Amino acid sequence: DGVEGICHTVMLEKHILPGELVFGNDSHTCHLGVANALAVGKGASEFAAALITGDIPLKVPETVRVFLKGKLGPGITTTDVMLHLISLPQFKEGIASGRVLQFGGEALNNIDVDEQATFTNMSIEGQAFTGVVEPNEKLLEFMTKKHNLDRNIVEKLLVCPDGEAIYSNVVDINLDDVTRMVSLPGDTQNAVPLPKVQGTKINYFYIGSCKQGNLESLRQAAIQLKGRRIAPGVRMQVQANTREVEEILRREGILDIYKQAGVELIGRGCGPCMGATADANERKEIVLSATDRNFKNRMGRNRDVYLASVPVVVASAIAGEICEPEDFN
Repeated sequence: DGVEGICHTVMLEKHILPGELVFGNDSHTCHLGVANALAVGKGASEFAAALITGDIPLKVPETVRVFLKGKLGPGITTTDVMLHLISLPQFKEGIASGRVLQFGGEALNNIDVDEQATFTNMSIEGQAFTGVVEPNEKLLEFMTKKHNLDRNIVEKLLVCPDGEAIYSNVVDINLDDVTRMVSLPGDTQNAVPLPKVQGTKINYFYIGSCKQGNLESLRQAAIQLKGRRIAPGVRMQVQANTREVEEILRREGILDIYKQAGVELIGRGCGPCMGATADANERKEIVLSATDRNFKNRMGRNRDVYLASVPVVVASAIAGEICEPEDFN
């Protein structure tokens, strides 16, 4: 009961401001780049050394700018965008390796911060050093509301790219062209269009983690589940990533919707995403997960894990196999 939540998601709710530099002892510290901050994950040995020396050596990395234009299609999410992006040949060949992925473009003004966070959260899955989101209208709204700050104060904190900035590469993504994607077991970058795996039988479905245990994702899942039940013989679990999210879901009656649909709510924090449950290594399952990482043994020794967006995970849980959400609309 004392767990507040996953460290970087709690940081985004309560602490981090634009322009800050933050080090975290977790590879998904890059999640916080959505706040227009530079967020760097470092290992335990580096933090231990810093306690003695007071320093963390950091080479200023090159930057790859990802320019987003257009608008997400109905039911398409930023998970689909990132699976599309990091599965491109140039990303598999290491275009982002050791570099910052900088996400910009007017398209950001139409994407909620919870969804924008997937850009930076999954930057490391594309081999990047970290990710950062350029200033945008949705971020301004989020920061003024969360921290009760005047808009002009937040605007002064924002870090905008220099007009003469030099990038190692620029990648243009037209959101209108992005379709639903599913990552195959073993490598997040090995993603394919959903139709290529449609009909794959799944035993276990999961929505949670720092990437997808946010308020908007879990609200969306409840909308899809209302009045429906998951398929017989399958399991589905959801997990809020902070205490605040869980409490809002409870007040809104969303936890009751999950229960009526046959979905189990598990305690907030990290969990199945990293195999941190008592039965993770005992279960032999085919998994469809709305998380960010699926290398072998990640969620348990005997699990093969597909990754997809929240709408796809929910629809597939109702069907018992990978399917399009439109099959139930």
